[in-house]
Amino acid sequence: MAVVLVSDPDFKWRIALTAIVEALGHDVVHDLDGGPVDVAVVEPMSRESVALAREARESGDETPVVCVTSGRRVIGGWLLEPVGYLEKPVRVGPFVRTLERALGQAKPAAATAAC
Repeated sequence: MAVVLVSDPDFKWRIALTAIVEALGHDVVHDLDGGPVDVAVVEPMSRESVALAREARESGDETPVVCVTSGRRVIGGWLLEPVGYLEKPVRVGPFVRTLERALGQAKPAAATAAC
C-alpha cells in the first residue's frame, strides 16, 4: 500500500482520481500535512498543485509525479519531470498503468512512515 497525493482544483476530477487510487488499495491524501507521499498526482495547470508536487519532492526524496491535465501541456508540468502526462478526460487504464509505473519508481519510505 502506498500514500498518493491527489491534487486537482476540479472537485469532480479530484473525487474520480481518488476513487481509482483507493480502489487499487492505496491511501490518498489531498495535502502534505500527514508527511511524505510515495507519488503525487497533480493538475499542472494549477499553481497550488504544482507547488504541492514540488513540496512533496523536497520532503520525499524525488517523489514521482503524474500530471493529469485539462489543458495543454504546460511548462510547470514539464519542470516536474513527470512519469506521465495524461490529458483529461483520462481513461482508467492509462491512468492506472502510469500510476503503477510511478509507484515502481517510488521510494517506499512514505508508506512505512504512514503505518
